[in-house]
Amino acid sequence: MNANSLEQMRAAAALRDGRDDRMDQVRQLLVGDHVRDVDARMLALEQRVRDLESSVPRKLDVDARLMSLDQRLHDCDGSMARKLDTIAARIDGLAGQLDFDRRAAFADLSQGILELSERIRAVSKGNAI
Repeated sequence: MNANSLEQMRAAAALRDGRDDRMDQVRQLLVGDHVRDVDARMLALEQRVRDLESSVPRKLDVDARLMSLDQRLHDCDGSMARKLDTIAARIDGLAGQLDFDRRAAFADLSQGILELSERIRAVSKGNAI
């Protein structure tokens, strides 16, 4: 068995730590700007996600309000339609009454004209009524 002594292990660890520090410096020089840019983008995306998450309840509230307004408008349309139907029925009734009154007035007028023509005939024949 080939056992390493404690001193050999410590020396190897110190050598690796030095190399790791140098490698970290090289990595930082090579890709440090890119990593910082990616980190900034990730932070911005996380902020947008938080903003969207906070806006979802507001959007749901707006959707609920729009649905409520739509229902009210639908109810109002129904009541307006009923009111318009009532008004149309009243107009039809008034038109029918007006037509009846007009016919009655024309009947009275024609009766008056008939009586007047009979009087004119009677006067022209010499029979005064």
